[in-house]
Amino acid sequence: MRRILMLGVAASAMIGLASADNHLKFKPGEDSRFNWASYDAFAGQYDLSGQTMTLFGPWTGADTELVENMVAYFEAATGADVQFTGSDSFEQQIVIDTQAGSPANIAIFPQPGLAADLASKGFLSPLPAETKDWVIDNYAAGQSWVDLGTFKSM
Repeated sequence: MRRILMLGVAASAMIGLASADNHLKFKPGEDSRFNWASYDAFAGQYDLSGQTMTLFGPWTGADTELVENMVAYFEAATGADVQFTGSDSFEQQIVIDTQAGSPANIAIFPQPGLAADLASKGFLSPLPAETKDWVIDNYAAGQSWVDLGTFKSM
C-alpha cells in the first residue's frame, strides 16, 4: 500500500515568492528580502532530476496559480516535475484515494482531524524526526504546527 506524506508549513511559507503567470517571480538570488542561501543549500542537497511527484491539496481557482508558482521554485531547485491537483472536495477524495491505494505522493491537509484519522489507519508516512526541530526553530508558532501535525499511527 502506498503511503502519503503531509506537507504544509514549508509550502505555505513559499507561496509569496511566486507570481501569477507560472514562472519564478524572482530569480534565485535576485531579491534580498528572501533567504536565498537556504534555497541554494536545499538545491545543493536534492537532485530529483527526471522524477515526477504528485501533489494534492484543497486549493482551486486563483489559489491553484499561487501553488503552481510556488512549486516552480521547488522544481527549479530540484529538477523534479511536480503535478499539482487541487480539489474543492479534497476531504472526500483523499479518503477515496488512500483507501484505493492510489494517493498523491504529497497531500496538503487543511484539517488536522482528517489527517489524524488517516494516520490512525496507517495511511500517512511520518516525516523525518529532524523535521520537528526545523519547524520549531524556523516558525514563531512552530510548536503549535508540530502539535497539529503529530498523530498516532497504526
